[in-house]
Amino acid sequence: SMKLAVGATSIPRAVVAEAGGSFGLWLPNPAWAPRDEQPAGQVALVCEAHGASVALSRLAHLEPGLSLDSAADAVANWFSLLHPELRLGERQSIAVRERSAVRLLAQGRRARVAWRATIDVIPQRDRFVVLVCCAPSAAWDELAPDFAFLLRSIELEAQALAPRLQGPLAESSGKGKDGAAAKAPAKAPVAATPTPAAAAPVAEKSARDVTVRIPD
Repeated sequence: SMKLAVGATSIPRAVVAEAGGSFGLWLPNPAWAPRDEQPAGQVALVCEAHGASVALSRLAHLEPGLSLDSAADAVANWFSLLHPELRLGERQSIAVRERSAVRLLAQGRRARVAWRATIDVIPQRDRFVVLVCCAPSAAWDELAPDFAFLLRSIELEAQALAPRLQGPLAESSGKGKDGAAAKAPAKAPVAATPTPAAAAPVAEKSARDVTVRIPD
């Protein structure tokens, strides 16, 4: 009935994952929309109302096992080249999903409009991802709760984005922990029933007086 009333056949997705499904972002509210057709290793959101944007990218060009400080330095150089109009300032130590991370703050002017940005460098397995939130300074206070939500709810594990059924749910669906169809437990072999020796003839009795012979 609701579909007929509003003419909708689906609702917008609430979480946007990168193409490989290894990380993703939850949309803070309907004002944010994902940018489709992003390459593997990238997720992007946009808020048209304020001209704000969010980008989450895997830093695939960094060597595995690099220290957090070195990764933050590399990101600072990369951001300065990509956004020369924004000047990097303070660097902060933060925690993201119980992981030590580094936040870089940037501000500047674009076409005479003041802008601000936060650049969060976050470990993911043996590599790093970077979350960039960028918006006009005039809208920053209004969007700050959205940016905080994005950082608080960021998904860094594939299991969180596409959880496998486990326990009773997996058993009821006929699948095991690895998603494969659960096999029926093997039945214990049943010993062959010995064939009883031929019984001596028994006199015919009525249907009510039936004797059941149990072999020894």
